[in-house]
Amino acid sequence: MTINEDLPVTKYLPLLKRFLYAWKFRFSRRELLTYEFRFEFPKNILELELFVARIPIYICISIPKSVNLNVKSVSFFDKSEKIAGVYGVKYFTTEEYNQIHISPPNLQFLNKLAIEFEKVEGQFNYWITIYVDDSYYTDQIYYEAAINYLNSRNYDKALESIDGYSKYCDKNPYVLNLMSYIYYKKNNIEKSLEFAVKTIANGHYDDGFNRYQSISGEHNSPDLKQIRNIQKEGTSWGLENHYGIIVLSKKQSYNLGLDGLYVNKHHEILEIRRSAAARMLTSVNFDFSTREHILTTWCRVISPDDKIIELSTEQFVVSDSKDRNIYITMEQDKNGSWILPELSTDDIIEWGYDLLCRENYKIEEDKPHLFIITNPHNPSHPTLKAETTFKAPNNWSLKFDSRNKTVNLNENIIKADNHTITSITLEQYNPIKNINCYYEHNYQNPVIACTASEFSWQSVSKEMLKRNIGELQIQDELPLSFEDIVKSDILAIKKLEKIFYWVRDNIKYASVSSALEHIGKMGRAKAILESGVADCKDKSYLLYQVCQRLNLKAEYVLISTKQGIIFKELPSDQFDHVMIRVFYENELYYLDGQLSV
Repeated sequence: MTINEDLPVTKYLPLLKRFLYAWKFRFSRRELLTYEFRFEFPKNILELELFVARIPIYICISIPKSVNLNVKSVSFFDKSEKIAGVYGVKYFTTEEYNQIHISPPNLQFLNKLAIEFEKVEGQFNYWITIYVDDSYYTDQIYYEAAINYLNSRNYDKALESIDGYSKYCDKNPYVLNLMSYIYYKKNNIEKSLEFAVKTIANGHYDDGFNRYQSISGEHNSPDLKQIRNIQKEGTSWGLENHYGIIVLSKKQSYNLGLDGLYVNKHHEILEIRRSAAARMLTSVNFDFSTREHILTTWCRVISPDDKIIELSTEQFVVSDSKDRNIYITMEQDKNGSWILPELSTDDIIEWGYDLLCRENYKIEEDKPHLFIITNPHNPSHPTLKAETTFKAPNNWSLKFDSRNKTVNLNENIIKADNHTITSITLEQYNPIKNINCYYEHNYQNPVIACTASEFSWQSVSKEMLKRNIGELQIQDELPLSFEDIVKSDILAIKKLEKIFYWVRDNIKYASVSSALEHIGKMGRAKAILESGVADCKDKSYLLYQVCQRLNLKAEYVLISTKQGIIFKELPSDQFDHVMIRVFYENELYYLDGQLSV
């Protein structure tokens, strides 16, 4: 190994420090193992994070001989605090590759270092070796003991040793993946799946995803005897004969607090009761957003003679959601569909999916900003039995509410294993349909909301209206074309209707801030009309101003297009649409300027 004269000038540590480092390297050093650190090299900065603080002696970076890297700066961190001081950088050339040796400013415990390079061109392979003082490795002893116990199939001792390691670091994805495997061997499938998700949350997506899929293949479906018993209960329900499909069972669960992620599990059993329904039911579907990932999904058909057809993944497709509106920015824009085979009367369809979801961005440190809204029943078909569960750490302060609570909706809370499980059940429910407002199609049906945030829907909506609409008291000047209609000799509601259709059909609907600089100021209405382009907040602003001139009671309604108009008091940051609600002679009128209405 020789010093490469073509590379930047070598930066040496002081002589005494070099002697100490050399002595440590020869007599008291070891190489960090793969599971002890991780690294990222996205652009020109290479970041190394040690899962447990160590005393590095030096770091070696090996690169192909065709690649030259010039170290611009090196930053060392102790518990996220940057350590100032001189560092040593040496450049070497071997027969196979170039090497960069980096020494920290002092022999002390470090958690992280960031190496910035002058210029990085193209992609290339690189190898990282970290040598540390071998005097401190208690956590490694726990890890190695766990491996030994695991190899000898002593899973209880293996788990005990891993728990010892976790006192030093509970975010190591290698260890979390190992815990998932140990729990699987202990036949604790629920815990195994939780740690597979934590593996994903802490940076090892492929390992965690593969682990989850391999384990979830053993899903806890009811056996045929249980399904037939549920089917008998459905027969005794006494539904009218015209219902072609009945949901015998709907189970959904939300496992919360998995290092910034949570899992939504969904399971349904449907029964075909009429031949017309058998012909028309060609698929079962679920929507998911771009913030969610499908961990697993499955579907099978059970015939009256107990023959089971397991659908292959070739019969599952993902497409844009049928409810997607290109004029509104929506998270819910994908649809997963199982394409069903030809069905017959009395067939049973059993299907489900697991979605990996992210908690919303934290508003306050260490406080999850979570908001979940769901229907306990199937919105389209009568539901015999439904259960929705929320599992969360005991230190979370969850708040639940429900709209249109029926006598069949019951809540039960269980505390166990550092978790609180809230279970909400619903039996024999037939959904109400034909609500005139598209976004309130569930307005008269039960809706469950769960939140872990302290910010109310009302407070968030008020802030959003202020940012996007301005002060509601502003009475803007209307354009002359509107003034002529306002002064005409017809009913006020007819005047509003006439202006509404003009706004909806003559102003191009687009998600742009057409009058952003006029928010909260006079002249916004004129700016919107002159531009000929407006999004939902601009059109709603125009219509609200018209309502004020007509002395019609009106209010802005902030919408989550994914969930509809829900609660006033529960928190959410999911608003992505706004419309106007008008009160006139004991009737409600919804004015929505989007083209598809």
